[in-house]
Amino acid sequence: MMDLTFSDGVLDAVVGLYSIIHLPREEQRELLRRIGRWVRGGGWLLVNFAGKEIEGSVQMGWLEEEQEGKESQNAMYWSSWGPAESRRLVQEAGFRIKV
Repeated sequence: MMDLTFSDGVLDAVVGLYSIIHLPREEQRELLRRIGRWVRGGGWLLVNFAGKEIEGSVQMGWLEEEQEGKESQNAMYWSSWGPAESRRLVQEAGFRIKV
């Protein structure tokens, strides 16, 4: 996600479901700023965030069944700002929140 580049105002919408939460929090902040520039005025952003604040966490074996004696090689990173800060970052990026 962090390697994407677009010119300002060229996108009508961005959808990022179950993705942004896998970036470190500072990268989440930066990506939202970039998206705010890429999406034209009046465009749309559909994203989801975790419901609690998580500074950063790695969960091993998150898609595997536990197998005794076998160490998982499957890791997933998670982080989140929490609901209030996530809303603030979305608004700071230039989007209005519709509920």
